[in-house]
Amino acid sequence: MKIKLNKLEFDVLGVPGPLRNALLTDPTIMQGVWRRVWEWDHVAQEGKLLTQVTEKKALPLPNGLSFFVPKKTADGSYAVNQGPSKLMAKRFVEQVGGKSVADVLGALQKIMGVPMRTIPYDQFAPLNPISSYAIRMHTEFNVVQLKEASRNLSGYLFIPGQVVFVAEVKDKGDEAAFDAMLAENPKLAQAQNAQIVPAQGKANQNARMIALAQRIGELRPLVEAATEGGKPLEDTNLRNAFGRTVSEWRAIAPKEQPTAKA
Repeated sequence: MKIKLNKLEFDVLGVPGPLRNALLTDPTIMQGVWRRVWEWDHVAQEGKLLTQVTEKKALPLPNGLSFFVPKKTADGSYAVNQGPSKLMAKRFVEQVGGKSVADVLGALQKIMGVPMRTIPYDQFAPLNPISSYAIRMHTEFNVVQLKEASRNLSGYLFIPGQVVFVAEVKDKGDEAAFDAMLAENPKLAQAQNAQIVPAQGKANQNARMIALAQRIGELRPLVEAATEGGKPLEDTNLRNAFGRTVSEWRAIAPKEQPTAKA
């Protein structure tokens, strides 16, 4: 797959797990991973938005872009090499004819699309009479590399894949009433309204499938090793990560068209 920015064509490549983990520690990207989107004051009995929404009260899920020239640390993990990374960003923007990183990201938003999500207020409503809380949205990103080898240009594109909402309780209010409410609504202690973001067109679909194929290829051997001989998969984190990744792949993969009958 290739993405064209101005007159340059970039290969879209999968990103190995250790590098992906390092990329997701970028402070700018982390702001998009966890966002406080709404809060409720149970004393005033009113809520307020903490982020921008559209006229239809939907939350945009923008893509992200970073420039990360890695260096390996003593423990074998990756860290950002600040000087070369800043130089890469400058060269990348100049070569594609942009004025800033935001300019380039704007062009990528048009190619990849910007999905929308709505806050599931109703699912958190049992908290309203009792507690003050914030709703936080977690976005799981697919990460791909944009590479133009002939000019030694490289950037990393972050594409929203899945979102979940969680309650961050700030004031339980009456402890006994809170515990009773939670007993009646146990799902409030978990992530709410987990959603796979639908593909936003062919480019979005293909780029995400490249990222997901990379992840599945890395996770499957770990799952197979852990379940060898019919053993149950006891590693909850591995089970959840593999399950989420496969579920997203199945949700966005092209569906086979029925064969036309003569």
